[in-house]
Amino acid sequence: MMKNEKGSTLAEVMAAFVILLMASQLLLSGSAAARKMERRADEISNMADTLKEQLAEDSEYISGTLRLKIDENTELASDGWLFQKEDRSGQGLEIQVIRIEERD
Repeated sequence: MMKNEKGSTLAEVMAAFVILLMASQLLLSGSAAARKMERRADEISNMADTLKEQLAEDSEYISGTLRLKIDENTELASDGWLFQKEDRSGQGLEIQVIRIEERD
């Protein structure tokens, strides 16, 4: 006895639908994570810009050569600034920043 193979069975349609749902869920969760990472990167960039503006305008920094000794034979040195500021509003916030110029 031969089967009629002209159409799809209900099980095949349901399996294809489940696979489609799983793939779409992966895409949706990936795009949500990408949006979250983009939003966090924007926040960090905005904070860095604000800090850069305050360092450029404020005279409460010390310029000089910053050195980082890694071990007895290795030391990194670069021009930079040390910025330290205390919050005078009574919250006890203290900001300390080291900024180093990038070399080409």
